[in-house]
Amino acid sequence: MSKIFKISIAILSLLITTTNPVMAHSPVKVEPKVLSIMEQINIASLQFNQDPKLISKIAYCESEHKVLPHDGGRGVNMTGIHDTTFKGWLPLYQKEVGETLDIKSTLDQFKMMSFAFSKGDTYRRQWTTYRAYKNGGTYTFYSRLMKKTFTSRCA
Repeated sequence: MSKIFKISIAILSLLITTTNPVMAHSPVKVEPKVLSIMEQINIASLQFNQDPKLISKIAYCESEHKVLPHDGGRGVNMTGIHDTTFKGWLPLYQKEVGETLDIKSTLDQFKMMSFAFSKGDTYRRQWTTYRAYKNGGTYTFYSRLMKKTFTSRCA
């Protein structure tokens, strides 16, 4: 190797290890913004042209009238969608929207709920809290599976 080439390599090595900010410092880890429940509801409901107030109201009733928690999108079933129902609707959602959803994601639950609500009353009425809301506050039904009468409330 020529002397000039060796000197050039040495200078380049020195510059990389002492002055290059990318090499001299650890990368900065930026945490993604955690969306509030209302931000998630707004994103999902508006994606499917649904009223965020209605989606919020039914979710509030599904959470048994508790203040909706700020869960950071991790695994709380905010919408009352059962696993089998969610999985049953997923192929239609994927076909029409082109994305897959995870029931453990709160945002994805709101997306599925908003998608279902956009399909009309046949889908909406699968939420007994929606039926109660539309019925003036209560809806009583008999569950063949549970062999018991239930009353949903949502005013």
